[in-house]
Amino acid sequence: MVNRMQMFEGTLYVCTNMGLFYHDSNRWHPTDIRIPCYQVKKQGDFVAAATEYGLWCKNGNRWECVAYPNTIVYELLLTPQYYILGFPDGISLYDRLTGSWAEFPLQSAVTVLEAYRGFLLGVTLEGKLVQGNKKGEIHEFGFEGLSIYSLKLTETGVFVCSSRGLYRLETIGSTLFLRSMLTGYPVSDLHCSGDCMYLATLFQGLKKVELL
Repeated sequence: MVNRMQMFEGTLYVCTNMGLFYHDSNRWHPTDIRIPCYQVKKQGDFVAAATEYGLWCKNGNRWECVAYPNTIVYELLLTPQYYILGFPDGISLYDRLTGSWAEFPLQSAVTVLEAYRGFLLGVTLEGKLVQGNKKGEIHEFGFEGLSIYSLKLTETGVFVCSSRGLYRLETIGSTLFLRSMLTGYPVSDLHCSGDCMYLATLFQGLKKVELL
């Protein structure tokens, strides 16, 4: 099973339930990660992966577990100052300046993480939205009749893929709200290319939407 795919400098990485693989020279290659892998991210020369058994980092040509070896890490977000991990019971944040970890317990697993205008955002396994308030607190809250599947950060903002369609995340001061973009069927994922948006839906197949 493929969990996620990421492209770094022309090399395709695939996170699967059998480990982390990459495609190079017209063939697939395994990495040292032979356990379920959920996410891989790159920032400069630093490459890290979220796995069934902790956070793994690439050191030269080898991968090593560097934190939480006995904990599932579902998601990984790299920022200039922080490494942020999504866990079965919340979020953990590593401060690169101080070299310390801080944990933020929540009621459910965090499987998606993004940063937008200084806000930490996420999605739980139950389809709720996670938001940091820029004051050291992280909260989760739901929208009645709506389950969120994923968040997609684009050049024009953050889009929310949900059980009721596609929404755009907007802000008024420190308050976040959803603005409806396309409704009528569940949207699970999207990709923007030029003036077009390609939507992956649960029951309507792949949809192409032209951006005005």
